[in-house]
Amino acid sequence: RNSVFVRLDTQTATSLFDRYWQPAEHVLRDLKLKRQKPGVNFIYDYVISKGEKKKQGTINKGKGAAHFTRMTRNLKDDALSDFIINDLVPAMQTWPIVVRQRDTIDIDGTQTKVDAKILEVISTIRELSAGPVNPLVLLYLSAYLRGELSINEVMHRFNLIENYLVRLILSNEPLSPLRSKMMDICGAIDESLDEMSLQNALLAHGWVQDENIKNGFELRNLYEQAEPAALGAIFRGIETNLSGYGANKFKVAKNLYTIEHIFPRKADKWKKDLRLWKTDKEKMQPYLHTLGNLTVVTAKHNSAVGNKTLKEKQKFPKVLGNSAPLRIHEDWEIAGRWTEVEIAKRSTKFLNKILIHWPNLPANQK
Repeated sequence: RNSVFVRLDTQTATSLFDRYWQPAEHVLRDLKLKRQKPGVNFIYDYVISKGEKKKQGTINKGKGAAHFTRMTRNLKDDALSDFIINDLVPAMQTWPIVVRQRDTIDIDGTQTKVDAKILEVISTIRELSAGPVNPLVLLYLSAYLRGELSINEVMHRFNLIENYLVRLILSNEPLSPLRSKMMDICGAIDESLDEMSLQNALLAHGWVQDENIKNGFELRNLYEQAEPAALGAIFRGIETNLSGYGANKFKVAKNLYTIEHIFPRKADKWKKDLRLWKTDKEKMQPYLHTLGNLTVVTAKHNSAVGNKTLKEKQKFPKVLGNSAPLRIHEDWEIAGRWTEVEIAKRSTKFLNKILIHWPNLPANQK
């Protein structure tokens, strides 16, 4: 705040502060974020969104104010006022939506709700990645709210980002350097809003092609490598592909839905069935944490049947009120046996749906 207002004459500074800055700052200060300072985190995401890594090197959260000062040091008088009114303050108002603390934004004194489709896809992006992708979402959402992108255009950008994240997760690519990747992507885009710039930046910074996901997918451990919320978002995409866009929008979170192993981690009650099916725990173990052996059930369902036999598990969703009628359950609910063969088939089936729902970008795109 001081770095911009000290450069304005007193009358202009007072007017801008009272009319634009102070209301936006109050919105930020009122946010409740665990172990985070909203102002510090906003500046960090904002500076990255402007592509400043390309100009300043790696952006450090603890030095966000210094990065911001360097970014704006050449702005003076009318240019600085215009920057505050039309860029910085709208971004301050937008960021609470990006971090899913608000659904509305103040536009000319009127609280306006953001379209539900946009809120839904931003929430999915956060389930897949948490905070590192905030700068990229902030860039496009701010542009949309300023009228620079249509709803279809901004949805296309967000769907690409979602697709990028899903592919990283499905290939077991580590997400730990994701913040650095986002800095590089924002630097490559350099505030350009066109879709091709985003596509090329994603392709250049870790986009996973179909063949890399398919290779070894039936044995890929997803449960221990991905966050439950991220797996929930992927299963929700599969359910949408199976049921259409009127599908149940379940969410994996505390007291809502949870990730369930069909063949359980503690399989003592399965020994008799495994012998009958001519398999054993050792053959099943490599498939335990793969997508084909996972599903999404209510927290009540999981606590009630977690380690029970297949037949006992199959009864529970049919009891009224115990589970939503999800299409992702259809195969295992009617299966006469559940071995590594059925698990591998289900993994392949779901992967085919995933690659339709989150389509590939050609590697040689220009």
